[in-house]
Amino acid sequence: PRSTPLYSSAASDVYKRQDLHDLALADGGNLRYQFRLEDLSSLVEEVLDSYRGAFAQRDITCKITLPDQAVIQQDPVRLRQLLDNLFQNSLKYTADGGEIAVSLNHQKDSTWQLTVDASAPGVPAAALPKLFAHLYRVESSRNRRTGGAGLGLAICLRIVEAHGGTLHAEHSPLGGVRIQISLPGDAQ
Repeated sequence: PRSTPLYSSAASDVYKRQDLHDLALADGGNLRYQFRLEDLSSLVEEVLDSYRGAFAQRDITCKITLPDQAVIQQDPVRLRQLLDNLFQNSLKYTADGGEIAVSLNHQKDSTWQLTVDASAPGVPAAALPKLFAHLYRVESSRNRRTGGAGLGLAICLRIVEAHGGTLHAEHSPLGGVRIQISLPGDAQ
């Protein structure tokens, strides 16, 4: 069965232009941030809630493991943008009937680690380090089907770096891709 796109073609073009604009600003060090202490756990849950219907339409199970609270210095608008990009990618590139697992854990080094795991299909090992590069797409046929301009994960990297964190991709134990984000914590 074909899935219904979340955005119309015209809306998709607007998002691509906005992504390109945001990426250009980020690369020039001009993407604005307004940091404040806020709960990352609540933000993750709120953004995930907005995707529940779309996941359900594709019969994608979403397992969530979040702490009661994870207060960090953050720009909630930019982190929402990051989470939207991650969950949108998970929705696009997880097969119908698949699984997504999202967890947020406090680490010994006082960072918070956000992990987004997706079931198959995955990407070749050689593609993993390139996922965050400008305009990189794993294969053209896959991207004609799902849309996207290869900008979302590049923007995610810039947002994480602006928060003093790190971001990387690896193979997921679920069979797809695992995205791990480490953000500074205990910023009371």
